[in-house]
Amino acid sequence: MEKQLNVNLRVLFVLVLAGSLLAAGVLGWSVVTGALPPYKSTSPAATPDPADLPELTSRVNKLENDMQFTLRDIAWRMDQKLLIVSWGALGISAIAAILGVQSLNDLRKMAKEKLQAAFDEAVYAVNPANIPVFLPVNKNMDVIQRRLQLSGFKKVTYYTDLDHIPEQGVVVVSINSTKKTDAERETEFAKLEAQFRSVIKKNKFDPARTAFIIYTTGKISGETLNCYENLVTANMPPTVANMVLVVGRGLINEEKK
Repeated sequence: MEKQLNVNLRVLFVLVLAGSLLAAGVLGWSVVTGALPPYKSTSPAATPDPADLPELTSRVNKLENDMQFTLRDIAWRMDQKLLIVSWGALGISAIAAILGVQSLNDLRKMAKEKLQAAFDEAVYAVNPANIPVFLPVNKNMDVIQRRLQLSGFKKVTYYTDLDHIPEQGVVVVSINSTKKTDAERETEFAKLEAQFRSVIKKNKFDPARTAFIIYTTGKISGETLNCYENLVTANMPPTVANMVLVVGRGLINEEKK
C-alpha cells in the first residue's frame, strides 16, 4: 500500500501541476476586442480604368467576405481549442480530486495500520514461542509443562538445581512443602526461601535477562519478594503461564532498549 500511495501522490502532483499550467493558459488567453488597423499598401497607387471599376468592386467585396469568413473560422477554431483546454483542465482537476481523496484514505489507512502495529508491538510484544522457560526437575512440573505448551510456549526445558540456572529466560522456582504440621511447613518454607535468596545474591543475575517465577501454594515472605527486581509469584499452572508473559515482556522490552 505504501508503494501504491507514493505512486498516487506523484501522479497527483503531476496532475495538479498540469492543471495549474492549463488554468494559467486559460486565464492568460488574449482576446481581440477591437478592430484591426486598416491595411496599408507600400506599393505605389495606381489609377484604375473607369471601365474596370465594377469588376474591381466585386472582387474587393468577395475578398472582404472571404476574409471575414476566414477570420470567423479562425476565431471558432481558437474557441474550440480553448474549450478543449478548459475541459482538459476540468478533467485533470477531477482526476486529481479523485486521486487526492483516494490518497487521503490510503494515508489514513496506512497511518491506522502503523499505529495498530506499534500498539500491538508495545502491548503484545511477547511471542510465547521465543521465550525460554526453565522448570526444576523432580518437582512435579509435568502439569505446568503441559499448561505452558498449551499456551504456546515452545522452549520449555529443565534445570537440575538453583546453582545451574541459565542466565537468559524465565526460571520457575518451586517453593512448596510436603510437611503436615504448620510449624514444619513454615520451617521448610523458610529454608527454601533462604536457599533461593542465597543463590540470587551469589549469582547476581541481570533482571533485564533473567526473570524468576516462584511457584508456591504458601505465603512468600516480603524479604524474598524484594530480593530480586524481576520476580513474581504464581500458585496455579495457568497463573504460571500468565506470569511468564508478564516477566517475559519485561525482558524483551529491556533488550529493545
